Amino acid sequence: MRGLSGSFKCSMQDYMDFDTPEDGGAAIPMLLASPEDVSPRSDRLLQEIAKRWFEVCPKDGLPGRDDIDPMRFPRLLASSYLLDCLEGGDFKFRVAGSVFRELHGYEITGQRASDIFTRPDRSAPLWADMRRCASDALPVYRQGFTIWRAPSPPLRFQRVMLPLGEREGKTVKQILGAARIYDSNGAVWS
Repeated sequence: MRGLSGSFKCSMQDYMDFDTPEDGGAAIPMLLASPEDVSPRSDRLLQEIAKRWFEVCPKDGLPGRDDIDPMRFPRLLASSYLLDCLEGGDFKFRVAGSVFRELHGYEITGQRASDIFTRPDRSAPLWADMRRCASDALPVYRQGFTIWRAPSPPLRFQRVMLPLGEREGKTVKQILGAARIYDSNGAVWS
């Protein structure tokens, strides 16, 4: 099991009391240092993919892209994405599921995050999670509200970001993300 090496971690009770859209919608992210850190209150599919990451994670390295087969999680495909970590702290969507095309109103596959999320006041939590996942080489879990969609109404979400790299070493090359996004009635977008 990995240590957090000085990274912030909060209790699940603190975390589950996440902000409202009026408060900025961005709950404190939770770094996942072990499979036990995955909240039983999070979406079952997100629990499964995060636990799979821990199962295949080598002691002194990271799982690679081949270690986590997305087809094992078919109900998450539409709401999953793969980010390439670029020089200078940017990210590129190598592939993104259809839910993100619906959310954004256009295809984000092939786009840089810096070209999509241009308003720091609305996208700071997302940027913080991507950078935290890449720098700490640990999964990041967050739930909150999609405040970057203004003027559209915010949607509740749960998201996990899983660092991918090489079997030896802690350099993050890609981030596998999966989200569950809920409409105003609480139904999952799929």
